[in-house]
Amino acid sequence: MVQNRTHQIVFILSCVLLVGAGIVLIWKYPSTGSQRELVVAVSHALMIAGLLALTVDRFVKERLLQEITRDVSKYLIGYQLPDKIQDKIHELMATSIIRTRFEQRYRLVPLENGMMRVEAEMSYDLENFSSSEQRYTPHLWFRKHENATVIDFGCHSNDSGSHFHQTRQDIAMNEGEDVVRYGNKVIVVQPRGSGITYGYSPGSN
Repeated sequence: MVQNRTHQIVFILSCVLLVGAGIVLIWKYPSTGSQRELVVAVSHALMIAGLLALTVDRFVKERLLQEITRDVSKYLIGYQLPDKIQDKIHELMATSIIRTRFEQRYRLVPLENGMMRVEAEMSYDLENFSSSEQRYTPHLWFRKHENATVIDFGCHSNDSGSHFHQTRQDIAMNEGEDVVRYGNKVIVVQPRGSGITYGYSPGSN
């Protein structure tokens, strides 16, 4: 935002300088002489260029940008696609919380009945790509037929308000019709670049 404001100030000053140069050129140059008409033409050109750039040209560019954005947005959000698909595209375009450096490891443990138990470990970093803090609820979803149990869940952060560690008996569980949801702790994620990190490491079997 600071950079954009600096560009605007420089642009306005440049336009004012163009107009001022035209005025000074007419005022300083003698009223007679063979090059008088050329000087007047150049002066008028400088003043008109400055005024157009400061008013009409700026308005036209902003209007053109709005028109292009409106036309292109139809294709970005899935023009003439079903409403549910357009809603999903809107949701993805508005995403600000991103998981990065995602890792998932599996271990197969033989059981006495000839079956296998799958032990999974997951870890990832959380980044907020917006310019303001965002509320986030880390959670895990499993289908009921998977018969999963979360044994360890936590966020390792240098923000004391977001750092937590939960064991099996502490993790909240909510059952739906055919899914089970683990986790209900809400944290506040600061914008990327603030120096605060958020690393998650849930485990299940």
